[in-house]
Amino acid sequence: MSKQPQIDRCELMLREMVQTDTRQPEGREGVLVDYIEDIFSPFDVDKERIDHGQGRSSLIIRIPGATDSGGMGFFGHLDTVAFGDESSWTYPPLSAKVVEGIMYGRGTADMKGGNVAMIEAALCLLESGTIPPKPMLLGFTADEEQDGTGAWSMLSSEKVRAIEAGVFCEPTNERIAIRERGALWIGASFVGMQAHASDPDFAVNALDAAIEFYQAFSQAFDPGEYDPLLGHASVSLTQLHGGFMTNVIPGKANLELDIRLLPGQPTSDSIYLAQTIAEKLQSKEPRLLVELTVLNRNEANATPEDDPFITLVQQVCESCGADPTLGGPRFYTDAGRITPTLGIPFVIWGPGDDKEAHQIDEKIEIASVCRMAERYLDLIKRFGA
Repeated sequence: MSKQPQIDRCELMLREMVQTDTRQPEGREGVLVDYIEDIFSPFDVDKERIDHGQGRSSLIIRIPGATDSGGMGFFGHLDTVAFGDESSWTYPPLSAKVVEGIMYGRGTADMKGGNVAMIEAALCLLESGTIPPKPMLLGFTADEEQDGTGAWSMLSSEKVRAIEAGVFCEPTNERIAIRERGALWIGASFVGMQAHASDPDFAVNALDAAIEFYQAFSQAFDPGEYDPLLGHASVSLTQLHGGFMTNVIPGKANLELDIRLLPGQPTSDSIYLAQTIAEKLQSKEPRLLVELTVLNRNEANATPEDDPFITLVQQVCESCGADPTLGGPRFYTDAGRITPTLGIPFVIWGPGDDKEAHQIDEKIEIASVCRMAERYLDLIKRFGA
């Protein structure tokens, strides 16, 4: 007999995961990998642990299907962002405090709730002895919030390369997302000529150069056509540093840009634009040195609305009375690191409100985790049937 997800067990696992500190920059996801491996220790599943050093690990678990090829992957990251000002939290960030069915704590929504939902769906399969039509893969990644170490490393796994579709269990209010923005973070350093502020003609003001670079980039940047799900592409100046005294013209400055792109806008175009502007600034002022660094790079991607996999996910929603409307988050996920290389359809679909991500007093409804486990389980049984 098929077993259904249990809300009490979802709450227990979520509490354990939230109380495990995996915040950036250290991450320490290896402790959670130990915990997940222990959960699946009673079952005959294929495990592949990827150690990244310094206590950081990712994990792949594969459950065989009736047809032992292809299959579907569920992905979730184990790290969280930092706590911020802990004194501003109503309950401590690692407390996993539950109030009227809502659990509070860092990572509840983003995205330990999604991790629990995919684990619970897998446990229901294994405990009931149900063999899915095709294999089910669980991918737990390290370092999603920063460099994507876990996702990039998983692309070397034969198990991951074999899957035919992906579910990224990020918080989406239980709605189906089929598109995501790309993200490109560019750092630029400027070295000019420091001088007394009374002699600006002698100086090469590095801070002026940084501002001119940003203005030129933002003016030349193409926001693209409006996407009804994702809006426009955008460029934001998020850091600008230079100078140390009012009466000293700065010889050094640096800035960082956060660039969000739409499907069809490759990150390489923005990198080329930045390089072109830097070269023009240096040709205009030979004493100026501009160096660019790509800090983060994730391509925008999308699955066509009429893809059979999307139709299947919508059918799962309709069968339980959930909203089958398609959407797209403005944040990026590991989908942008994994699916372009694999060339597979994907959805971003998980429990919790995406607006809770990175917030003080982050929270999730525990029932949402259980509901999504039920939908994942239904999808697993339908995929390839």
